[in-house]
Amino acid sequence: MQQIAPIETETARPVARMGHEVTLPVGFTDEDGTRHVKARIRKLTGNEEAILADPRLRQNTGKLVTELLASAIREIDGVEKVGPKVTAALTSADRNYLLLELRKITFGAELEARYVCPACSERFEAVEDLGLFECRTSEDGEPVVEVDLEDGYEDRDGELHLRALFRLPTGEDEEKVSAAMKQNPSRGVNLLLSRCLNSLGSLPENKLKGLGARIFSDLTMSDRSLIERAMRSDAPGVDLRHQVDCLACGHDFEVNLDMTNFFSQRQRTSAA
Repeated sequence: MQQIAPIETETARPVARMGHEVTLPVGFTDEDGTRHVKARIRKLTGNEEAILADPRLRQNTGKLVTELLASAIREIDGVEKVGPKVTAALTSADRNYLLLELRKITFGAELEARYVCPACSERFEAVEDLGLFECRTSEDGEPVVEVDLEDGYEDRDGELHLRALFRLPTGEDEEKVSAAMKQNPSRGVNLLLSRCLNSLGSLPENKLKGLGARIFSDLTMSDRSLIERAMRSDAPGVDLRHQVDCLACGHDFEVNLDMTNFFSQRQRTSAA
């Protein structure tokens, strides 16, 4: 006998309205020390479009991302309320991952990108597949990034400090250094690293805090590169750096997919 399916009296909710579940690379740790890694996000709406267009928020990219995520995250399992305080406390690794997922579920995984070759200055376009960017997760929560410097930092007493320990940057850090990044990217990086530096050799904590960003101004460029590579390669999250080939001269170069104007159908990028 043929079975007749019952007539549904209520229209099923679209998947977009139900939300999209993701697993955070690092996770949110609450005041009790409990780590939360499961989150549910939804497609961006007119509310988020207004946030992206807000002139005040556009002056501070960190705050813009904080407000955007607070609006678009439906829930983080076990967290009573997800507001700007929570999204500012998320690591940059989690925030960038969430931005990538929001872009994918709202506009799809394909992203039209524009590149400028550093060798011949040729401008060309390519279609990126955001689904190909791999995400590294941390099973034990937020890791400590250890860097053994080659030249080290020499203090006023002539003592050399070689081992540096860093925590991962957060949304709050992004907000604090946003203005400095715009004025001078190198000094902005110094300020960001100084906020994330947990220890440097045997340098006392009070001196560490007192010196601040000046520590990184005194480091050799090779040591600065070591730190930046470690923060990028050893940390969890999505690494948006990848290689592309110039269509004109064949030069192979590395680019970093900029997240600043991420939520449009076309994305402009340049050489890293």
